[in-house]
Amino acid sequence: MDNTGMFIAGILSLLGIIFAAVGGILLYFARKSKAERTIRTHGVIVSWAERHSDNGITYAPVVQYTDGEGNEYTCTSSVSKSASLMKRHQPGTPVTVLFDALDPSKARIEGYEGSVEKLLAMIFLGIGVILLTAAVITSLLI
Repeated sequence: MDNTGMFIAGILSLLGIIFAAVGGILLYFARKSKAERTIRTHGVIVSWAERHSDNGITYAPVVQYTDGEGNEYTCTSSVSKSASLMKRHQPGTPVTVLFDALDPSKARIEGYEGSVEKLLAMIFLGIGVILLTAAVITSLLI
């Protein structure tokens, strides 16, 4: 293996390790911070919010739930899905709601979670894996 090939493989390895480590750290803290503050409760779908986009119409469930002190809240999922799901989960359908212990008005419906932190972590992890794979291939080819 010539020096240039070793240098390129080394740089790719280093970058791959850095990206994978950042992705792992982001994923760890995204899960840890939510798990520490999340309280699980029962809720019920009360309606569906219609959302329009270039891709068509989707629907987000609107759920009613109570916190541990009996205060009632209503939240609309930030994640919307196709009409077929709406037909299977009519108003009155029970769901599990995960709410923030520090601010019970902030909630998400289990199964409808969308997380920017998880997406960002997965992107970093994916780039790290690609760079490490490229480093291995580079080292094998030179």
